[in-house]
Amino acid sequence: DVAAPIIQEELDDLEALNPPDDLQGDVDEMLEAAQSALDSVTADPESIFGEEDPFTDADNLAIDVGLTACAGG
Repeated sequence: DVAAPIIQEELDDLEALNPPDDLQGDVDEMLEAAQSALDSVTADPESIFGEEDPFTDADNLAIDVGLTACAGG
């Protein structure tokens, strides 16, 4: 309940940025993966404690576009 609004605000902030044209598709894919993970965790908060991190795909895509400071810890 506490983390979801913070994560959503960060996703909204990232969506407001304009990445270079050559990265736009990759950034869109990363944001879609992150939003999907957040929606999944919001619907089933216990899923965050499962064996698989729901944000793994989004984290890996963030690393691929150069967002290494926060992606995956």
